[in-house]
Amino acid sequence: MLPAETLVGEVNDPVTFYNVLEDVNTADTYKFSVETKRSLTLSLKDLYANADLRLIQDKSGNGILDPGKELKRSAALGNTSETITRVLNPGDYIAQVYSPAQNEHTAYALEIA
Repeated sequence: MLPAETLVGEVNDPVTFYNVLEDVNTADTYKFSVETKRSLTLSLKDLYANADLRLIQDKSGNGILDPGKELKRSAALGNTSETITRVLNPGDYIAQVYSPAQNEHTAYALEIA
């Protein structure tokens, strides 16, 4: 089951979210939609500890990460920025920022563009 999500809506212009991963909040999800086929970039930056990023297609909207839903993952080590660029068809998607290990606390900025 994916954690509760931030509903972003249709992405037409770049939007940035600022948040924190900590012991009680080890993952954040951002649900967004694409209305026309387009290239989309997710950028995770301003990290002071390790965090990873993945892009999920939300065909069923059931909040469960079913096999084949994960489209791409970025898992650089340490506080290195993460980037995912992909051409998306119209539909609903989820960007998930998550801590790959326990006790990894970090603030971050996620840009969806």
